[in-house]
Amino acid sequence: DYAYDGIWQAQKGWGVLKVLAKDQFKAEDLIDAFLEAKAQESESIPDETNPETPMPVGKPLFPNIIFTASLGILIGIVVLILIGIFSAYRDSGRELAREGYYYSLNNEHDKAIEYYDKAINRGYVDVGTYYWRGYGKNYKGDYDGAIQDYTKAIELKPDFVDAYNNRGYARYKKGDLDGAIKDYDKAIKINPKFGLAYVNRGNAKYEKGDYIGAIMDYEWAITLNHDYEKELRPWIEKAKQAKEKK
Repeated sequence: DYAYDGIWQAQKGWGVLKVLAKDQFKAEDLIDAFLEAKAQESESIPDETNPETPMPVGKPLFPNIIFTASLGILIGIVVLILIGIFSAYRDSGRELAREGYYYSLNNEHDKAIEYYDKAINRGYVDVGTYYWRGYGKNYKGDYDGAIQDYTKAIELKPDFVDAYNNRGYARYKKGDLDGAIKDYDKAIKINPKFGLAYVNRGNAKYEKGDYIGAIMDYEWAITLNHDYEKELRPWIEKAKQAKEKK
């Protein structure tokens, strides 16, 4: 069959069958029998064009496993790349926050706030960043902004005494004396030996006209830290005089 380009292979196509003349009828009988058998075989095969005839569908399980595994590996690689990009981006935010802290220590609050803003915008969420940005805003008189930053710092660190004390100061400067006293109460509850919180609470109570409460806070602050003696003793006398007039 090689010489005739494979025409005798078992495939669809055409071919020529030659027999001797004396075998013509025998060959025709064989061909008729073959065609009849072929017709019967065709009748037993479901019609592919008939939608009512169920056709078995092969499920190439192994290729699907390879595809699923490859897709999982690809997704994992993409996730790792994104994590790496975010980590590098966040690390740059950490460096910006460090620059801001340097300016805070040097009382260059405008520059400090600028760097803290950049750090936060890069997704760097850190209690110190919010605290020191609030510190700068407090210094500049942006008390609403300071309160927001101190509140965020407290959310990140609920027992942050200094954040409560400084938020109390911002509220005191806004005239929210009750809010300020609540913050000082919280700071003192966390750290009963925090003398500055007693001083600040005494100031808020003095402004409210609670002179007895102010005197008690001033006295307690002096007990905790004798360095307050010179500063607070005049205020204690003023509170006593105001109490007598009241």
